[in-house]
Amino acid sequence: MLNDAAANTVALSFEDGPDPVWTRRILASLDASGTRATFFVASPRAVVWPEVIEEIADAGHEIGLHCGRHLVHPSSSEASVRQDAEVALSVLSSQNVEVRLWLPPCGQVAPFSGDLARRLGLQLVSWTIDPIGDASGSIDGVIDRVTTELNPGSIIRAHDGFDDGARAAAACELSLEMIRPLTDHLEARGYEAVPVGEIASRVLDLTVDPSVAEPPLPV
Repeated sequence: MLNDAAANTVALSFEDGPDPVWTRRILASLDASGTRATFFVASPRAVVWPEVIEEIADAGHEIGLHCGRHLVHPSSSEASVRQDAEVALSVLSSQNVEVRLWLPPCGQVAPFSGDLARRLGLQLVSWTIDPIGDASGSIDGVIDRVTTELNPGSIIRAHDGFDDGARAAAACELSLEMIRPLTDHLEARGYEAVPVGEIASRVLDLTVDPSVAEPPLPV
């Protein structure tokens, strides 16, 4: 049941950062639109750019765990995923970041993922709208897709970091370009964009029921 406080809220989530260029550009755009979001970070990048992690937190955004080595759970062992998550959490803890949410790579979980998340004190989540897709579309197409799929409690996927590759860079570019028109569009429809943790009544909790997550597009 959707409570009154969450009835007009959706969430913006960014993943695969931090990045000294893209994350900062996205932070500036979010600040200009008065929007807070959730950044699901990769710990090796947090080690290299701790100052960007600090900038995310100082701007009032939520920080969640994405991964260390980008291990896709169904094709990895429980031991390797556990070690990867523990190392990543240790890195973020050393940077005074308290993590509650875990967005696994590709949004995919294995039979062990839920129990592992509980033991780590985390809630597994995923997105409900992936408007960037394969990063080959236009900004108008991105907004159209959000419009078609938007519901109260939607979690919109975007990127603020990437490995080398033109498609990944294009995903960051589209993520940046969509912020202002998206937030304007949401406001016009009576929605407010908030961090994922603030729509707890509708957060996509893979720990409880992994079947509710739509299969994400390949990354």
